[in-house]
Amino acid sequence: MLQDPENVKLRENLKNKSPHLHAVLDKNGDRGLCREVLKSHHEAGLTWRNRKESRIISEKLEEILISGDGEKLVKMSLLAANPVTSNSLREDAGILMLNISNMSRDATKRYHDVGDKLLVEGYYKKGVLNEEERHSIMDWLKGGNLYSKNTSEYKEMCRELRAKIQKHNNNSGK
Repeated sequence: MLQDPENVKLRENLKNKSPHLHAVLDKNGDRGLCREVLKSHHEAGLTWRNRKESRIISEKLEEILISGDGEKLVKMSLLAANPVTSNSLREDAGILMLNISNMSRDATKRYHDVGDKLLVEGYYKKGVLNEEERHSIMDWLKGGNLYSKNTSEYKEMCRELRAKIQKHNNNSGK
């Protein structure tokens, strides 16, 4: 989206509003930080493949990126990439849940919790997050909010999924 020629103004606005966030993008839009995870966990996330729910979430993340809100972008990206929270979102939006792996839910959470904290630190070091945002996200993670269905981020993603899946299903039935 941001890389499309017609979105020069959006890119410039992001560059002016949040230069460090803009700096993690390149001509392909993929110079950001990432981490390696188990293949089955990656495939269970809401950011993998060209499934309708993945496209919906990618569009939502692009919208947040364009707004320049690095803290919200990181929180929602963590929600979308985590297999446990992705399946919770699928279930709450009426989408078939995916098999994560043979790892227990608690082990999966511990596995991702370590990587999440490292990712937040990486974005802080790149200047995408300031000190206050870094502490806010770390407190959010420590408080178990990544796995809570009561956060504003979870609710917003769930509403987006539900509405667009329902719209897609209604249009498919015509």
